[in-house]
Amino acid sequence: MMLGGGHNICCGNRGAWCLILLAIAIVVPHQGSNAQSVAPDLVLCVGACNNPTDVAIDPVAGYLYIVDQAYNRVLRYPPVGTLTASSQPEAVFGQADFLGVMANRGGLPSGDTLSAPYGAFVDSAGTLWIADTVNNRVLWFLGAALRSNGTSADGVLGQPNFTSNNPSLGPAGMRKPTSVQVDQNDTLWVSDSANNRVLRFPGASALTNGSSAFSVLGQPDMQSNSSGVSPASLNGPSRVAVASDGHLFLCDNHNQRVVSQLPSKTKHKTKANNTLKLKTIYSSISCLLSGRLMAGTRHSLSCSPILSPTRCRALPQLPAGTIHGPLRSMSVSAICTSPTL
Repeated sequence: MMLGGGHNICCGNRGAWCLILLAIAIVVPHQGSNAQSVAPDLVLCVGACNNPTDVAIDPVAGYLYIVDQAYNRVLRYPPVGTLTASSQPEAVFGQADFLGVMANRGGLPSGDTLSAPYGAFVDSAGTLWIADTVNNRVLWFLGAALRSNGTSADGVLGQPNFTSNNPSLGPAGMRKPTSVQVDQNDTLWVSDSANNRVLRFPGASALTNGSSAFSVLGQPDMQSNSSGVSPASLNGPSRVAVASDGHLFLCDNHNQRVVSQLPSKTKHKTKANNTLKLKTIYSSISCLLSGRLMAGTRHSLSCSPILSPTRCRALPQLPAGTIHGPLRSMSVSAICTSPTL
């Protein structure tokens, strides 16, 4: 699902070791017994990537960035509109050249290395943000479209400097961050996965090394990192995305659900303890829809114990009809809300 800028929110396994691009953003399921597949328009990085985990698109210049996790690098490809099956990356972040594949180039962390990065995002100013997961930090690169191989980052969050690698709590700490996004209000959101929280950094363009987060989602305070299944808790959040209207979505990975926050709560001051309230809107994978889904009506769902019981409201634009194939097990066409919220 594409939400804001040029970033995908993915709530599942890491997938195949290649990148497949589709020219269409939404595939409408076939309303019958015979499912139809959609062939990719372009396949990149076959045999060259090792477990790619994320893609990002420069919203201005159109450059494509691929997070090549197991090779400890991020690749920059030509603008999306010019890509062909023979397209090759133009530049690499995290390695000195395209031949390097070792974590931190075989040594310790520095400003020009990566260790199993998981997520990336390019903001409207062309700054590339990378969740450098095993180094427990987020790096940013100004003017990423003009950078050459092995360039050093301009800043770091989660660590006080480029050479530290200490997983920690607190407003300036991180433990295996997996996803980053900057919204239209210049606020940076980081899924601090192993700390079971999401961090909010207003004024992303003015951040400096080791800056502290202003508020936290999924925890009662900045010093806590317990996992949980309540509406106010998170368990290994893996992805964060912000829609153009400011609506925040989080993949609460180990809870098998997606949670959200309304735009009004992402823009303004938070509670005295700097916590933000979450709302469960969609139970991913764990809900199985039975019977016919009718637009404008409500239907019961059979869910995992995590969210049971829940109710489901059909999306207004969804036509009446029986749901087939993957939609039956994923319920992607429905918004689910726990009655306890």
